[in-house]
Amino acid sequence: MVNLVSWLLPKEKKFFRMLKNQASNVVDGSSEFQKFISNYGKLNDAQKKDFVKKIESIEHKGDAIAHDIIGSLDKTFVTPIDKEDIHKLAMLLDDIIDLIYATSVRLVLFKIKKIDIHIRKISDLVVETVGKIELGVMAIDKLKSLNKFYVDVHTLENR
Repeated sequence: MVNLVSWLLPKEKKFFRMLKNQASNVVDGSSEFQKFISNYGKLNDAQKKDFVKKIESIEHKGDAIAHDIIGSLDKTFVTPIDKEDIHKLAMLLDDIIDLIYATSVRLVLFKIKKIDIHIRKISDLVVETVGKIELGVMAIDKLKSLNKFYVDVHTLENR
């Protein structure tokens, strides 16, 4: 009987893969942002715009992944975890890369000349936090130790 129920109501595992792709994309965006911040003082205006374009490309990729996730949710009857949770996680990951991109644009738009140590530390913290988030997303299909990732990210958030 259990096999019949599993056959009738299969759980789509593709969502874990899609969320992992989204998390990896956010890591790529945060790493590019950190490089941008680290080299900011040495870059001319054209190079700064090139960094922003790279980050924009990563942001667009994140949008595409988020749209795929949402589109798949609409077409899937049974998901491995609640649809609302998948949707919220996809949107939160997308929000991270959106904010990284928006920050990059503003640095160039407002013609910020100098990046101080505090901004560098924040960019390092963003990379560290996003790395922890990625580890949590990579473990989500096991549904174990997620509380540890939550505590780690919350600790970084407080810093």
